[in-house]
Amino acid sequence: MVFVRSMRVGMAVMALWVFGVWMVWLPGGAHSATGFPPSSSSAFVSPATGVSESGASTPFRILRPSTRRPVDAGSPFRPSKIVVELIYRGYATKQDITVTIGGKPATIISLVPVRYLIEVQAPQQPAQGRYDLEVTVKGVTVREPGAVTYFGVNNASVILTIDRSGSMGTAKMAAAREAARQFVDLMQAGDGIGVVSFDHVIETPLSLTTIAEAPLPSAFLFSDSIETGASRWIAAPPWGLTSVARNSAQAWTDSPAGNYANNTNSALEIATPIAIPASMTAPALMFWHRYDIENGFDRGEVEISANNGVTWQRLRSFTGTALGWRREMISLDAYRGQTVRVRFRLVTNAFGVRDGWYIDDVALGPAWDDVRARAQAAIDTLNSRGATSIGGGLQRSQHLLTSANPAIPRAIVLLSDGQENTSPYVADVLPPIRDAQTTVHTIGVGQDADQRLMLSIAAQTGGTYNYAPTPDQLARIYNTISGNVSNRQTLATANGSVAPGAVVTQEVTIDPSIAEATFWVGWTNPGIGVALTLQMPSGVSIDPATPTTNSDVVYVSGDTYAYYRVRTPTLTPGVWRMRVSRAASSPGIVAAEALPSEVAGEEHLEPEVENGIAPVDSLREARSVEPDEPAAPPALPASTDEPFVVRATARADLTLGFYPDKTEYLTTEPIIGFVTLADDAPITGANVLLSVQYPGQTTPFTVPMHDDGLHGDGAAGDGVYAVLLLGPREPGTVTFTVTASGSSRQGEPFVRQAELSTFIVANPNPYTLVHLPLVAR
Repeated sequence: MVFVRSMRVGMAVMALWVFGVWMVWLPGGAHSATGFPPSSSSAFVSPATGVSESGASTPFRILRPSTRRPVDAGSPFRPSKIVVELIYRGYATKQDITVTIGGKPATIISLVPVRYLIEVQAPQQPAQGRYDLEVTVKGVTVREPGAVTYFGVNNASVILTIDRSGSMGTAKMAAAREAARQFVDLMQAGDGIGVVSFDHVIETPLSLTTIAEAPLPSAFLFSDSIETGASRWIAAPPWGLTSVARNSAQAWTDSPAGNYANNTNSALEIATPIAIPASMTAPALMFWHRYDIENGFDRGEVEISANNGVTWQRLRSFTGTALGWRREMISLDAYRGQTVRVRFRLVTNAFGVRDGWYIDDVALGPAWDDVRARAQAAIDTLNSRGATSIGGGLQRSQHLLTSANPAIPRAIVLLSDGQENTSPYVADVLPPIRDAQTTVHTIGVGQDADQRLMLSIAAQTGGTYNYAPTPDQLARIYNTISGNVSNRQTLATANGSVAPGAVVTQEVTIDPSIAEATFWVGWTNPGIGVALTLQMPSGVSIDPATPTTNSDVVYVSGDTYAYYRVRTPTLTPGVWRMRVSRAASSPGIVAAEALPSEVAGEEHLEPEVENGIAPVDSLREARSVEPDEPAAPPALPASTDEPFVVRATARADLTLGFYPDKTEYLTTEPIIGFVTLADDAPITGANVLLSVQYPGQTTPFTVPMHDDGLHGDGAAGDGVYAVLLLGPREPGTVTFTVTASGSSRQGEPFVRQAELSTFIVANPNPYTLVHLPLVAR
């Protein structure tokens, strides 16, 4: 009986679809056909009275861009495309609409039905600045003053807002920290970054701060990325070079063959003395390091000598465990006008050994604020505790954004794994965030996350909603959001696994519309020996050492990720290959979920004169187990295949946009997905596939999308593709992945992808008749 009823409903829907009208069974009788909020800043007047700005009622409104949240069209002499979204309750075609920017007509490239998303090519302007946006629909005009900027800015101000409540636990918190660190690494100079954490208490580990370019190596008295080898150092055995590096191919370590030995006293010294001018402002020693040193008993020491090594003074001492790379900056103000030597020394006792100390990217010269390092250090401080005030985290984040540059977009990236249970609540704080036109991208982690609330926050602010059933998916999600924030297109995304000694290859098509691309890989377990190299279409390889000789290439890596950013002219069109490899053998790897929180025992000491070399600490008594050390976590077998995700993104003139007709659906409602493909004109004839994973399904299914005028896509051959998905389905989060491939209007092959999630709400009454909007065919 149920099957017959479903068939009748489905046949009725399809029959009405043929005639261009939808009537489907929905609950409640008053369910909105769109989940997108109205704009409070746009208005209209009739043609007889002219153009309206704010304050009157309207048959349509401009949802975005707006005076408060403008969009940047790029250079005034070579502007890009922008998207204008309307709330319009009537029916209009592309021919019924005109758009002007600064009084100049903009070319309408595509129109998404139902949503009224208008993709336009912005016109050239005489100079940088803000320009008024005017949209006319069937003779009625609405204006948004200053809604389009021409600054050519590709930056954003972002607050990472992270739930640290007790339910986050060890595994979720560790994955959230690592994913957030990756997000920071992907940010560029000129971006603003801040960090807010919340349980029932709201804290600001880092206020909004702009990332500055690092000084050129010539600005320093000494600077070494360790890529040119050991020639600038005096390394006492067993110090040696290692491939475990921060963002390059090599670094120094005290024990390259494995764990350090007992009763060690060995130093790594800069080979030449360094003269610090008395006139230098804020001289400092700066370096990156990570370490696993027996806590409290063994230590790594940074030392300086002002008498050519006769005596040494201790600047700083490190003990314990810090598994992630971190930056240290030690003031050398006391040594201005002197010539100094600098060294790193490992001292161990007779009991217990560990992996040791890794040193990379050492510089001595003017101190500079490495904001990325400060942001990552702030993220590293987060540990789970307490209750959950999502609203409090959002409120603090918006407060920080009040100081942001108004010329660049403002965004909050919110992560939470549970239900809000402490004031202030989201309902109390979201209206001013929405009014300020701040975009909020949300991430729900785990089965207990309030997925519907996270979707609502994103929908009301123009952000994206993302769901991570398990913590290991967070790195990919943060990477996706990074692309959205920086307005990047996705070229390829794939999951895989790599065995010891194996190489896995992912092809990426680079077309001529791309001037810069990022090739990223993320994996699960630190220390597993995963590496990423690129192969250009010419067959030339790019590896971590390439940036030392090619300024078009940037390489960054961490414990569980690595990426290259490649610019033209090195970024040539054609098929590039991402080669994910793994060392043939590696020690047992500690599972990420089993890692304890980092315990970094850093000692800030007054300078201490040591006559010659200090003796090894011999006062500790022999013992079999240190009483204050946790038991060793379980290790994964070295032969286990390591799962990974690869992703390639780019700034490109040829773009794909993916838009569902709503943000939230009932279990019985149809879902329409729209895709736009265009450069400065629509791209037709592409192969567009939509992969859909419904709640409760373990594998997605794939359906084609059409640009034939028969699937709710508007006019045939207009570069707008669509598909209709009928219910019923289970409640929960549904995830869409769209892939488009074909040839550009110049005949060049291209591939684009997009990902999006939305929420399906349980339908309490599947027999209520509701009319959905007429769809142009």
